[in-house]
Amino acid sequence: ASCALLQKNTAQASLHDYKQLSLLQRRMQEDMLENFEHRSVYSQAELARCQALSNENNQKMKALQEKCSGAIDRISAFLHTLTDNSTTRHDAAAAATAAATATATAAA
Repeated sequence: ASCALLQKNTAQASLHDYKQLSLLQRRMQEDMLENFEHRSVYSQAELARCQALSNENNQKMKALQEKCSGAIDRISAFLHTLTDNSTTRHDAAAAATAAATATATAAA
């Protein structure tokens, strides 16, 4: 009788432990799912933030490229105004003389 009572108590304790473990596992799974949902929402928000920053950076880069292009155009125009026409004619005449000399040398 005492052996049967001991077995009954052991079985009840095991059943109680099993129910508690099962309940804890269920709660843990629910909490994990909720955590994954929160992480998903957070990740989507971070992705949207990064995309907004990327778009902002692209706009800044385009504006900077336009400014640089304009500055290069102004510098180029300024340098052209500094060019002396006589120097340009002198360079052209020197190039023509060099070409004529090279042609005459090649023909000889």
